[in-house]
Amino acid sequence: MKTLFENSGLCLSDEELGRYPFAKGADRDRMDRHLAGCADCLELIAVVPSKESVSPPESLVRRIQSLPSRTSYRRNRRAPAPGKPLLRLAVAAGLLLAVGTILWFAPRPAAEKPPVQAKTPPVVPGKKPTPPLPEELFVPLPEPKEEKIVRETPVEKTPVPRPEKSPETKPEPEKKSEPAPPRETRVAKILSLEVSGTLIRENGPDPVKPGDLLRTPFGGEARIRFQGIVLWMDHRTHIRLEEGPRVVLERGKICIRSAPGLEVRSPAGTIRPLGTEFLVEADEKGTTSVVVRAGSVLFENEKGGRNVPAGCRSTGKGGRKPGPAVRLRNLSPLFSWVEKVDLAVGTEQAPFVRLYSTGKRSPLVITAPHVPVETRSKEIASFVAEKLDVPLVVGHGYKGARRIVLNEPGDDEAGRHAYQEYVTVIRDAAHRLPLPFLVEIHAYGVKNDETPVIEISTSGFRKAELERLKRLYEKLLEKYRPEIRALLVFDLTDPAYEVDGRKRNFKYGSDILRKSGVFQKKFAARGWKVELPWAVRYPGLERYRTILADLVRAARRG
Repeated sequence: MKTLFENSGLCLSDEELGRYPFAKGADRDRMDRHLAGCADCLELIAVVPSKESVSPPESLVRRIQSLPSRTSYRRNRRAPAPGKPLLRLAVAAGLLLAVGTILWFAPRPAAEKPPVQAKTPPVVPGKKPTPPLPEELFVPLPEPKEEKIVRETPVEKTPVPRPEKSPETKPEPEKKSEPAPPRETRVAKILSLEVSGTLIRENGPDPVKPGDLLRTPFGGEARIRFQGIVLWMDHRTHIRLEEGPRVVLERGKICIRSAPGLEVRSPAGTIRPLGTEFLVEADEKGTTSVVVRAGSVLFENEKGGRNVPAGCRSTGKGGRKPGPAVRLRNLSPLFSWVEKVDLAVGTEQAPFVRLYSTGKRSPLVITAPHVPVETRSKEIASFVAEKLDVPLVVGHGYKGARRIVLNEPGDDEAGRHAYQEYVTVIRDAAHRLPLPFLVEIHAYGVKNDETPVIEISTSGFRKAELERLKRLYEKLLEKYRPEIRALLVFDLTDPAYEVDGRKRNFKYGSDILRKSGVFQKKFAARGWKVELPWAVRYPGLERYRTILADLVRAARRG
């Protein structure tokens, strides 16, 4: 059904609306026809002032009353009925778009492949077409490719067989074509310039090459200087030195003082110093911690990066963006081991106590309090601690000229201060006090022809336990068969014993340690003070350190 407002034409002007009441004839009929189809003009007619009141004809009134409301008129205009020209145009456009898409993505016919055989010239009108080339001309085309491949392969293989087949006939080209020797010598010079401490190369005594694994043993440390860079290595640290310069940290802890240009790679990302001193630690799981003492570093990986300023720490792990920089209140405990490395590898003989931690809590701590006076005590204690995977505490430079016994309080202020420092480091190693089991490794005696005797004074052990350990020691002697058989005695089981037909009293007791030293119950629940003779520490070192480790393991189990 069509409404009266369709096809009403243009609206009336203000002049026409004003003279509508007075219009007559054809002009009035035109206006009536328009008003019959335009609701807007009809509303304006009502407000137009007129000098005379003219009433519209009755036919117009009836027609106006039959008109729909203004809201329905607007609704009809906003939602045109189907079948309009715009709808038809939209449907046509959609069909054209669908057809074009199908034609565009349709697979090409196989007839398009002949352009590959465009070896014959095109046919020009007015000229005779040239005959196609014979197929024989196309046969040798792949031959140049095969010749190139054959020529390239011997060029790559020639540097390898030449030094083996004829090193004497062509020595000069071999020297020019090998860039490796200058790199090896340069790295070897770098490592041999200033290397202090204990640094082990895994590949043997050959010249050091770029990428070789360098490590410090358990209880060892090293300091390396190269190209204006100072590198400190803690114990149990594995690194590789590469050109760049670049340091690859596989595990352990290092401290670096460097200008910009160095690159440190770790399992969690790359650290680039910006003129700084910083510490990097990587554990066996790949977690890397970066602590900056001066300057700043950029810690980044494939997931993103962090700027770590001085006094902050950032921790990262492989496959994740490094963590945010966290401000630390006190950096001294974290860098204290660097100062201990300088004291251990330097020429100064300042005394110190150092902890070689395993990174975990342990009920057993091995100590060597009187290094270097008691020779080989640190080497034996390091071996036992590494084999049992327990912390090691080393006191360096106290006994001897200073006459300070580290494991008991002295008579003067220096002795008491050293003793307190020793107890503090033991507490840090055990993470708590009292410590379940403390073992001290000592040394005594010089080279002689007497039967060596191992004296162990105890704290917290029963006599029956020590008798059982003595029987175990005899079995270990039969198992490892050392060249020199040493006698093992305990203070509780052997207060007096016989050696080479002579009676001897137990000499190295621990009464003072139990009363006022480290064997007090508030410090250690159980303790061993092991005194090793010269024959055990030198000719029988390899066998007896293994026997001692097995004894300590059995004593720890109880």
